[in-house]
Amino acid sequence: MNDLLINRATPDDALEIQQATNEASMGMYRLCGWSENEIGSRFTEEKTQEGAKKLSDSIKDFTENDIFLVARKGERIIGYIYAEKQKERIILEAMYILPEFQGKGVSQALWEETLKYIPQETPIYLNVLALNSKAINFYKKIGFVETGRRSRDDRFKASDGSILEEIEMVRA
Repeated sequence: MNDLLINRATPDDALEIQQATNEASMGMYRLCGWSENEIGSRFTEEKTQEGAKKLSDSIKDFTENDIFLVARKGERIIGYIYAEKQKERIILEAMYILPEFQGKGVSQALWEETLKYIPQETPIYLNVLALNSKAINFYKKIGFVETGRRSRDDRFKASDGSILEEIEMVRA
């Protein structure tokens, strides 16, 4: 995608970042069997001005340990990546790409830009929903492997009581 612009997130990007999270998550959670209501209730904060203000304030407080990049096509944010440096490792907290731009090199471009902020020998960890095979395949393509650790978190609890499983991956 030759007209893609990647730069650091700013506090002014907060509302659009939240919208991207919400839109990109819809498809992912549908694949996991969640209903529209469950998905909608999971991301209520992402739909409010209060939530945008909270994210904006958070971005203002970022340090050199935070890597938060947005990808733009024209004026529109079409994806982002957020990673946090912690002592001897990096935690990849989030990567979201709007559905219509998935599979077009946006994730790869964001990833390559992120690597510019990470010392080469630093291990990078992430958790990904076990049912999100598209993301798992992408992470494997860029060098991540499963650690064998799996977890369940109440943040991913469906109305039927089931909790989606996450897989830990590392790129060492």
